[in-house]
Amino acid sequence: MTTKPFAPLLLSCFLFCSCGQLDSSDSNSPEPPVSTTATFAVQPMKVIRAADVRLSYIGKTVTDTSVFYQVVSTYGGKSVGFNLSLPSGGQSGSARFSSRGGISDDFLRLLQKLYGVKSDTVAKFRQDAFADCFNLAEVYKADSGMVAGFQNKLIFREEADSSMPEMYINVNDKEHWVDFLEKDSIYRESLLRRLTEPHGK
Repeated sequence: MTTKPFAPLLLSCFLFCSCGQLDSSDSNSPEPPVSTTATFAVQPMKVIRAADVRLSYIGKTVTDTSVFYQVVSTYGGKSVGFNLSLPSGGQSGSARFSSRGGISDDFLRLLQKLYGVKSDTVAKFRQDAFADCFNLAEVYKADSGMVAGFQNKLIFREEADSSMPEMYINVNDKEHWVDFLEKDSIYRESLLRRLTEPHGK
């Protein structure tokens, strides 16, 4: 007889504590970032023009603020490539190149050859190279009558010197390629400097 009133009391305490824990975990908890990831096959790199190249991307991750591409192709029996981040949704913003290790170093030496710049065999692709990114998709559409992908103009501004090399990046999400295009040959050496890790780092 003395144990019966104790059971409802225990049940009430349990329910009160459980509800309190649920309320505290749900309040003000941040939403995880929305992202989607896809993988694709490696394709051979193509030299489109004298100093313009087309590479495949093997991975793509999209978030609400950026699109991250794992750019990898084969060329001359080697893998070459880099990581590339662009603003998502066709917005203007910040672009970022980053190294994938040896294959990025090999891409840098390939650029030296295409640009007619003396080869630096110990050069390393920069860990992080940032540029202002301006989406030109509408201009590209007006000029060509059709859009194979979208085009971005990149301007590198982060260095203390006065040079601000420019280039273009085209992306085709249907065929999974990225075009690495020069704006003007006068930017070749300064662009290489922006993509090269300073010696001693």
